[in-house]
Amino acid sequence: PVYPVNTGTIKHSSYYGDAGYMVALATDDGKMVRYCHLQNNLQTTVGSYVYKNNLLGYVGNTGGNDYPYHLHFDVNTAGTYDGSQLDSTNTINPVDLFPNVVWD
Repeated sequence: PVYPVNTGTIKHSSYYGDAGYMVALATDDGKMVRYCHLQNNLQTTVGSYVYKNNLLGYVGNTGGNDYPYHLHFDVNTAGTYDGSQLDSTNTINPVDLFPNVVWD
């Protein structure tokens, strides 16, 4: 299962090319977080507000990849989303941002 790292509003929740089934979350602290390659049974809708305990979906291998099930997770500090991809100049290592999250 995939849960949000913070509360916020869903900006994208559907299939998107190489990203596969993707959820994009605008967090309350001004970041944009993407969860990519999810299975096709997404549990969110665009515009909905989610909390940390709300299920977003399940780890998958959809889109343009040859890897086994995995989660592509990225964080953009600019907090913008244009419907496709984030500005990679503002994409950062998420481990440093979320010290209270357990990374397995």
